[in-house]
Amino acid sequence: VVAGIAATAVRHHKPVLVVVGKNELAETQWKQVGITQVISLVDENTSVERAMSKTHELISKRIEAQVDLKYFQASLKSS
Repeated sequence: VVAGIAATAVRHHKPVLVVVGKNELAETQWKQVGITQVISLVDENTSVERAMSKTHELISKRIEAQVDLKYFQASLKSS
């Protein structure tokens, strides 16, 4: 599903940000299908259990900390 959405976004020159519970792909793998950025809730400081119980909080924190908003805003304006 994600690869299909990413392919459509690439055709329309739109960035694709993916929020996942746990990312097990290498950066080259997700970039190859057209994903611009991956945000994982599970990391070296956050267990799967914590990610599941604090999903809303972690999504907000991860997006705020990791998204390069300037890149996404520039991408949206150029379309």
